[in-house]
Amino acid sequence: MLYTTFDQMQYFKVKNHLLAESIPHRSKIDGGSRDLNRRTAAGGRPNPIYELYVRKEDEHRALQGIR
Repeated sequence: MLYTTFDQMQYFKVKNHLLAESIPHRSKIDGGSRDLNRRTAAGGRPNPIYELYVRKEDEHRALQGIR
């Protein structure tokens, strides 16, 4: 795992950096539509978790641009 955030704007900022540098990555967003609807209906705040993953060998290059 390279990066985790609750902020969608930060997620896209890091994701755009990875795309611009052609660094292969995967995304995982926990708290999809069904979970968000359930939390909102129960009066909770809808906070999805955004995670970005890169291969171990790409980690150093990926971290250089997000620090």
